Amino acid sequence: MDLTHAAKPRNILYFIFHSLPLALFAYVAYLAQPGSSVFSWHPPMMTLAFAVLMMEAICIFTHDLGLLPEKAKGWKVTAHWFLQSLGLFAAGFGFIAVYYNKDLFSKPHFVSWHAWIGLATIGMTILQVGMGLGTKHAYWYRYFIKPVRIKNSHLALGIVTLFLSCSSLILGSASAWFQRESNASFAYVFMAVCILVHWLAALNTLSTHKKRLLGKAGED
Repeated sequence: MDLTHAAKPRNILYFIFHSLPLALFAYVAYLAQPGSSVFSWHPPMMTLAFAVLMMEAICIFTHDLGLLPEKAKGWKVTAHWFLQSLGLFAAGFGFIAVYYNKDLFSKPHFVSWHAWIGLATIGMTILQVGMGLGTKHAYWYRYFIKPVRIKNSHLALGIVTLFLSCSSLILGSASAWFQRESNASFAYVFMAVCILVHWLAALNTLSTHKKRLLGKAGED
């Protein structure tokens, strides 16, 4: 088998996965012009958090999409935490911006599916941080619960968080603000890219950890 040709599809997917989310973030930032208003921080920060930083954090351990494929697991764990922390900070900043903006104009909070799914995504992300701590120190309470169960729970919740973040971004592209500021047809491009990138992340994550999920030996 020609390894050069076999690597080409993998390289293409790698390029797509790492470049398209950055393009989405750049486009949303261009539309919002961060700093022009309180609300202007919300769309780009949420896109940065859930389409870029957390996506990279989740896939840091995957074989085909990770940023550090040759590094030891310790490096990947550190990078995972760093990217997740940055993503949670960005999401928190974006949430505060839109919440404060609603208060400024005396508008009601959480009156759309986008708002509720977005809130659920942030809540799940915070829960995942706690699960991540549990996973990191699973050895401490190994006599009460098997470490592999904690790791699998963390992984499963991560997939759920991926689904929620994808849904939140798609609903955001259907919002009145996005439809007003953007070319209407680009909303469909935005949705397609979100689905593609999140699907790649979920598929590669499950593929990388399939041995552990199936209860086979050889995966920590």
